[in-house]
Amino acid sequence: MRNRAKWFWLLALVLLVSCGGSGPSPSLGETPEIKGKVQNWSGSSGEVLAVNFGDQILGKGTIQSDGGFRVRLYSVARDLPNALAEISLSDSKETCSIHVSPSGVRWTLVSFLEGPEGEIVGLLNDPEAPDQFGQLIYVDSDVTIRSEGECYITWDLDLKAGWNWIVYTINDDGEVMESKYPSGLRWYLLH
Repeated sequence: MRNRAKWFWLLALVLLVSCGGSGPSPSLGETPEIKGKVQNWSGSSGEVLAVNFGDQILGKGTIQSDGGFRVRLYSVARDLPNALAEISLSDSKETCSIHVSPSGVRWTLVSFLEGPEGEIVGLLNDPEAPDQFGQLIYVDSDVTIRSEGECYITWDLDLKAGWNWIVYTINDDGEVMESKYPSGLRWYLLH
């Protein structure tokens, strides 16, 4: 599980504008199946695990030699309640205010997929200099997270109980977390 520290700050902050326009919903339910194809896969087949930063397994599946994979995510509240932590957010900028409603909601996230060749992440742009990521977050009940003022991270999340897609963007003005389906998501093996 290499590169964990490097990717922790890029992906761990990821949490999740309501899904506007067309396209699939960012809300996936309790036990969705995630499918994809790893772009730079070199031919191994075997088991794929969805892992959080505590190294807890949040789902399992398989990957084929062509990089195609399927992973079934667990109902975390039912199957792994100890993997959940209460949402508690702060920002280093004094002008920032973050609102979580209702309070007491617990969450976890898939930090990466672990396959026989290493860690796999979902990117929405250049894999050589990524600044936009697709992320899977689980919440144990519906929750809204919003930020106001000048914040290091802009939060605009409407999450439904169960698994949700979010898009995490790093830009010149800071970082943005939005709950929306990650259109154009492509999976890559970390090197």
